[in-house]
Amino acid sequence: MKHRSQEESISFVYQFGDQFLDETIAFWQPRSPHRKLTREDAREIVSNLAGFFQVLRERDEEERAKEKPVAEYPRPLIGLELENQSFQDDHAKSLKCGKFGK
Repeated sequence: MKHRSQEESISFVYQFGDQFLDETIAFWQPRSPHRKLTREDAREIVSNLAGFFQVLRERDEEERAKEKPVAEYPRPLIGLELENQSFQDDHAKSLKCGKFGK
């Protein structure tokens, strides 16, 4: 996935319409009672949030790259395989105990 440069992020923020910026102000104004937020403030808020989530995504990608691929983990026994294994274990124990044969 291609990440945006800072210039692309700024351009991205400026493409939002007035309605989106007004909704951003309506959401954040109660959390900023010390001054009246402007549309420029809303653009900065959106840009900061986009940058924050970009950092989170990058860190997640780095962490996932460090993890072992799924193919390296042992395959769990499930369903019929588990029942079959249990049957085989019980059968082997029975043979050792002499319940069948001899």
